[in-house]
Amino acid sequence: MENKTLLDLNDRLFAQLDRPVGSESIDQDGYTKVKVAQPSKWMLKHRYLWEQATGEKLQKGDRIIFLDGNRQNITTENLAKVSGSQLARLNQNHLLYSDAELSKTGVLMAKLLEAKAKAEKRKQ
Repeated sequence: MENKTLLDLNDRLFAQLDRPVGSESIDQDGYTKVKVAQPSKWMLKHRYLWEQATGEKLQKGDRIIFLDGNRQNITTENLAKVSGSQLARLNQNHLLYSDAELSKTGVLMAKLLEAKAKAEKRKQ
């Protein structure tokens, strides 16, 4: 049984290598990946789209969120860039919604909470 699993994994890896640039695949968490270079360079499609749309190279700590919570709604209007700490505030304070407009407000609130915390820390 273990050999069959290894063979299946090997077949899937070779299938990924053979796919042309621009191919898409959905991972086990529901995120779409896009092949951006040969032989096997893949990126999360929402991050790739953000970089292409804004001309901005995302940094390691940058997070791109889906404003409506739908990982398959990969449009620039449904994406927002936040920092890791802002994402934590969004989650801790339940500021992400299935309504994109409410989530945009949540992002602004998270940024405000982060700025407030930094200002209070400077006062100490």
